[in-house]
Amino acid sequence: MLAAPLLFIPVLLRKSPILSVGDRSREPLDWARVQSARLLGFSVVMVAIASGGLGAFVLLMPVWAALVGLGIYGCLIRIGKSRRVR
Repeated sequence: MLAAPLLFIPVLLRKSPILSVGDRSREPLDWARVQSARLLGFSVVMVAIASGGLGAFVLLMPVWAALVGLGIYGCLIRIGKSRRVR
């Protein structure tokens, strides 16, 4: 259960363009900034789990759930794309 955020690694390694647009500018979000936010969220969860144990895990449960959810979604998207290609 504590290793579940590792499912987020494929999301970190993804090179696809960002399709989301900014609220104010209506321009596509900067890929480097989005990637920085991904890395920050992942590293905070992993360091907290490694150093704080169960107490830190409970505090960061929403972030943990987001990382795991995005990781699972990314895996499902890749599986779907590979099945369509065949």
